[in-house]
Amino acid sequence: SDSLGRKFFFLVGPIVNILGSAAILKRSKSISVLMAVRILKSIFITFSGTVMCQASLADICSGQEMSLIGTKIQAAVGIAVVAGPYIESAILKATKGDARSPFKAMALFSAIQLFTSALFLPETLVRQKRTEIGEFFKSLASLNPFGFLKVYRGTNTRLKKLLTIQTFQYCNDGKVTSDLFQMWARNNLRWTPNNTRDFVAVWGAAVTAGGAFIHPFLLKRLSIFSYSSLGNICVWLGITMHGLMEKGAFMWGGIPLLIPGVNGGSAHAIKTLSMDIAREEGYGNGEFSAWGNNMRALAQAIDIVMLGMWYARCKERGIYPGTAWFLAGFVGAGLPQLLMFTMSRSDWKQK
Repeated sequence: SDSLGRKFFFLVGPIVNILGSAAILKRSKSISVLMAVRILKSIFITFSGTVMCQASLADICSGQEMSLIGTKIQAAVGIAVVAGPYIESAILKATKGDARSPFKAMALFSAIQLFTSALFLPETLVRQKRTEIGEFFKSLASLNPFGFLKVYRGTNTRLKKLLTIQTFQYCNDGKVTSDLFQMWARNNLRWTPNNTRDFVAVWGAAVTAGGAFIHPFLLKRLSIFSYSSLGNICVWLGITMHGLMEKGAFMWGGIPLLIPGVNGGSAHAIKTLSMDIAREEGYGNGEFSAWGNNMRALAQAIDIVMLGMWYARCKERGIYPGTAWFLAGFVGAGLPQLLMFTMSRSDWKQK
């Protein structure tokens, strides 16, 4: 995208959604097709959404402005999390439980997104700022899931630490703790599907509140270090509270604590700082966004597996399974906070 522009790649996500939904509708009884579509969607939607959004924002803004816009995006994500389960439930009720109907709706929504993006989405990377086409082929290395190692082979220690910290901070977002939550809610809390749905909706409301109000308020008033520390500490406490006892009250009670850093929100300020430093180092916005996302996806995948294995081990050995929540809180909030203490005050200044 640093060579060809951003707009085309924004269209990839909805196209893959449409094709994936069509494949599932055609082979609705095939588990292998369902799994293949899920994997491909995860790859292409993340690239078309997360990576391109970060690169486009870096094209047109920087510093605190970029962090504040990031909170608005998170607020929109929260609204989607709140609305999604209820929309799907309504679709299933309207179609008398037809499991194919949500995929039909997904194809329709994706077609609308494709149409509106093609017509109205502006290109943020002007031709004068694009890299040569020859660099495009070199940048294909960013498709390598380990392309981010180029940053660690560099000489900028500050950038290495910031990238590591923000990667761990993203290990507290919903996709990482989702599987643990499902097991905990079903096996330990004995929640019904409606209980689970309502909790996810309230958690989504917390994401919206954080992105729309709390995070912008804090970003304007706190330094990068203070904002990130507050988010880390609150998330650490909130996730830990989920596992204190096998009672629903502790799950619900942890949500308010999460808000200052919910769903990776604690990384807003550090992500912007690392993007600015990467630009100074000569990395392209799209290139660095892709590398950061690759590292994030790899760390999250490892964390998901680790939490699942620890939960299962606890069940087998008679260890309190709530310790899986303690581990999740430490990896996604405690560890990045400890790493932050290894940096000097000058490292946190934004030029």
